[in-house]
Amino acid sequence: MKKIAVIFVYAFMITQSQAQIKEFAFTESAIHSKFIKAHTFYHNDGTSVTIHFFHADQLDSLLLIQNLTQKVWSEIQSVVQQPDYANIVKRVDYLYLSDSSKFRVRAFPQYGDGYQYKDGKASATKLGKDTLRIILQTQYRTDVKGNRHRQLYYLTFTVNDIKDLAGYNDQLLTEAIKTAQQQSLVYGKHAYKSSFPVSYNWIDQRWVKHESEVKKSRKSFIEPDIYVGFQYVRSAWVPSAAVGIQWVKGSYIGERNVFKLLWEPHFLFVRNADDNLRIRRNDFITFRFVEYGAQGDGKVHVPTSFSLGYLAGRKGDIFEKNTFKFSVPGFAYESLRIEPEFFFHDFFKQFSPSIRISLHLD
Repeated sequence: MKKIAVIFVYAFMITQSQAQIKEFAFTESAIHSKFIKAHTFYHNDGTSVTIHFFHADQLDSLLLIQNLTQKVWSEIQSVVQQPDYANIVKRVDYLYLSDSSKFRVRAFPQYGDGYQYKDGKASATKLGKDTLRIILQTQYRTDVKGNRHRQLYYLTFTVNDIKDLAGYNDQLLTEAIKTAQQQSLVYGKHAYKSSFPVSYNWIDQRWVKHESEVKKSRKSFIEPDIYVGFQYVRSAWVPSAAVGIQWVKGSYIGERNVFKLLWEPHFLFVRNADDNLRIRRNDFITFRFVEYGAQGDGKVHVPTSFSLGYLAGRKGDIFEKNTFKFSVPGFAYESLRIEPEFFFHDFFKQFSPSIRISLHLD
């Protein structure tokens, strides 16, 4: 009987140990969930704080926690300041619970030893930054079937050294949470939207848009394409739009070839004999090819771009029957395009140049 009791206790301890391991392992998978989004706030010294959350209500909960970093530091400092953790890159995962807390320290290997030369002598130093990830109190939600699910949310601090947390200014964290709250009002309470911003630039005070990780990883896919614009053609400013599909071949954020098939209506506003305003719509069916290089955002560049279109629907007299149009490469800045376009009919009769300005809705 005693042996059975010992085996039972031993099995219980193993189960509890595995449960704790799985508890932290769960955070690894949840923080990379496609449903969770992150706001990262970068500081001038290269450090940062990231807020990972599922729902904007979790931001409200963060503001209710007072002196969070001081509490965490007071509990972990006796461990992370041990000699074994000096001069190595480490990450602390801290599980914040209402009645207790637990944490683990993970040391990461580094290649070679780092030294700092000062006052005539070399002393060992750490290579890389330390990380503190605070896993906050789980929040429960109930689905339509009455089942309860837990959703974790996190704070991740990237610091030059873990002991820097002793003097961390909680006001910076409060400002970051409030800034994230303001942005959530624009995008709705739920974070999982494709255009949700991923980081905030303190210096420029602007958000950097998030691109879906799924979209980034795909190498070939088809998606819709929409743009609006206007152009100066045949001595008139003509608004235009386009709706169609595009086949993207290559890395979405790097070098890629894009093949597009578009319906492009052009709108001309005229007045009839009664002085009433009328719209004359001319529809082009257009094939477009664009080759993008590894060009970063925020820079003016000239992507390789050609198009050929045919007038499939005609109203008014701005375009003749059997009108074709083609474009050549122009300038691009993020979603804005400026490119030359040429119209003609019946083997280049009434050949006329134009300039088109368009905004692509990616």
